[in-house]
Amino acid sequence: MNNAQARETIQTLLKEAQNVLVAQQYDRLASIVDQLEKQMDSFDLDGRPLRADPVKMSHLESLINAARILNSTLDLEELLTLFMDLATREMKADRSTLYLVDTKKQELWSLIAQGPNMVEIRLPFGRGIAGKVAVTGETININDPYNDPRFYKEIDLKMGYTTRNMLSMPVRNKEGEIIGVIQILNKLDGPFTQEDEFFLENLAIQTAVAIENAKLHKEALERRRLEAELRVAYQIQKNMLPQESPAVEGLTLCGLNVPCLEVGGDYFDFIPLEDGLAIAIGDVSGKGIPAALIMANLQAALRVLAPTSRSTAHTVLRMNTLLKESSTPNKFVTFFYCIYNYRDRKLTFTNAGHNPPILVRRGQPGFLPTNEGLIMGAFHDAIYQENTIELHDDDVIVLYTDGITEACNRSKEHYGEHRLLELIEMHWKQSATDIQQAIVQSVADFSHSTSPNDDMTLIVMKMQRS
Repeated sequence: MNNAQARETIQTLLKEAQNVLVAQQYDRLASIVDQLEKQMDSFDLDGRPLRADPVKMSHLESLINAARILNSTLDLEELLTLFMDLATREMKADRSTLYLVDTKKQELWSLIAQGPNMVEIRLPFGRGIAGKVAVTGETININDPYNDPRFYKEIDLKMGYTTRNMLSMPVRNKEGEIIGVIQILNKLDGPFTQEDEFFLENLAIQTAVAIENAKLHKEALERRRLEAELRVAYQIQKNMLPQESPAVEGLTLCGLNVPCLEVGGDYFDFIPLEDGLAIAIGDVSGKGIPAALIMANLQAALRVLAPTSRSTAHTVLRMNTLLKESSTPNKFVTFFYCIYNYRDRKLTFTNAGHNPPILVRRGQPGFLPTNEGLIMGAFHDAIYQENTIELHDDDVIVLYTDGITEACNRSKEHYGEHRLLELIEMHWKQSATDIQQAIVQSVADFSHSTSPNDDMTLIVMKMQRS
């Protein structure tokens, strides 16, 4: 290869290196640098080695080094400190500062600031050169800062420093949003050049990648932590609900709870009493952890109050007062509470704004006649009444939350009470467990495995033949 060809090859490789830098193709960049190194071993006609621009070569090798650093650690501060050290050294400057954008406070703050006795610097958007870059997104390269009206001299005065020249450049994420500003101070051998700007522009790209990677890593760690906590919360909530159905003279029953999230606000309970069983079902407004906390409060209150009174209305009234005093205004509970007395086979019940229970008698499904009261936790002056009915052989009672009737199919159509009534009419002769399984399967088939949008809770009671 002759002298002209070698020089042309070097220039072509340098231009290609600039292109792959912009595209962040660092593996290809390493290959180009290897080729440049080989070309540097070429000699001209006078026997002198042909050398590519040493500044460009140094910048390229430093950017490759930055790419290696990028993959070496997820510690953001450590990573960006290495980047700033590399920038200062490569650009033969005195010190560098990396500001991050605080959009809430509309200011910059110095994450990495080199130099002795450095303290955190905070700049409102628009103040100083860095603040200007954060607002406009322009690159600012100035050789005489003290004669530039945009320069904020107070930082120099505070640090006992003199800025002779500076290069400031925005750091943008993939969406083009400015997330930081890099500022290089006092180049030792003259003003900052276009090559310096090119180098810093590409280092800013890698800095943005580092910041975004660290952010994603932090979010992933937080998500895993939250998922682990939710798994524990799910198990705790699951253990709070009845694990098995109690044996009750003359009655078989079963209960089921399926939260749409890891934890939820639906609730059911069986509380043994001296001469019967207290049965409750409730639906806390909302979903997830807030609803689950109210559900836990609801359960604790009922387990304390249920043994103290055989009046379902009185118990619900006291629970309403407790919930109103302890929950926020936008949180409420629909609740159905009943007591089955196995001595006289009577069911006493109070409804606080809950879905009307279904009663099947002699194969005919209908709704349990109730005096529906107000939801719990919303009104101090709520009034609740109770009803009592005598249960007969083979009577079936189904308690449910709206996660059953409001389950949607792909056409956004609700399962509805009419389908529930029809299904129970078809299966009422079966056991309580079989009826429950039939309902769950029917809702699942209707929904076509679409994700549930609400918690589902179900209790089925069936009277045995005397």
